[in-house]
Amino acid sequence: MQRWKFLSRLVKFRHLELDSAFQQVFWTVLDPKRLFRYHQNQNEMQGQWSRDDPSFFLLLCTFLAVTSLLQSVWMGQRAWGYILALLWAVLADGLIAAVLVATVMWLVASYALRKPGAKAGKVEWSYCFDVHLNSLFPLVLCVYGVQLVAWPLLARANIGSLIVANTLWSAGFLYYTYLTFLGYTALPSLDNTMGLLYVGLGVLFVYLFSLPLGYNYCLLFQSYHLWRTGGLH
Repeated sequence: MQRWKFLSRLVKFRHLELDSAFQQVFWTVLDPKRLFRYHQNQNEMQGQWSRDDPSFFLLLCTFLAVTSLLQSVWMGQRAWGYILALLWAVLADGLIAAVLVATVMWLVASYALRKPGAKAGKVEWSYCFDVHLNSLFPLVLCVYGVQLVAWPLLARANIGSLIVANTLWSAGFLYYTYLTFLGYTALPSLDNTMGLLYVGLGVLFVYLFSLPLGYNYCLLFQSYHLWRTGGLH
């Protein structure tokens, strides 16, 4: 019933709670703890941790689509490249990646992080999906939004661009890790969620090694974007 309600609202735009979704977008950046209090209130009022409205997901996909299209325009791609950029952004980056990450984290939360005596499978898969979306928005704001605006500065083969670009990306991934930690810490049935923060150590490790090796994340993203949209020969 919960998933059917979520899916049915995708085609019933009159019932979308866009005002609430925009507010939640701001919370992801400015007040993430308040965002997860929203999920707690959702559980107290409706008996579920996850959203029953797809507005937040639609805003994320729209942002991914628009910034990917602008990225293609900036790189001088043709119309077919725009279409591929749109499909990759919405389907791969927005939907497929979210389903995969939510499934992996649902397994981790249900079987590795649950408190002793808590029932396996008690964590809602749809809540894991929401946690990923909440954490992803600030990340894509960095690597799609800020990067797009600062592209002339970041896409250069010099030490300054290297440091700024890699710091931007790493900050986005670190914030993603922090929001993920907050999301699962909010669940009373889970324990040892502090271990999720260790992912941030991996982000820092890769960041520190990327600088002397000269791997500019922005230029790597450019190559990846051109490859998946048919612009790299």
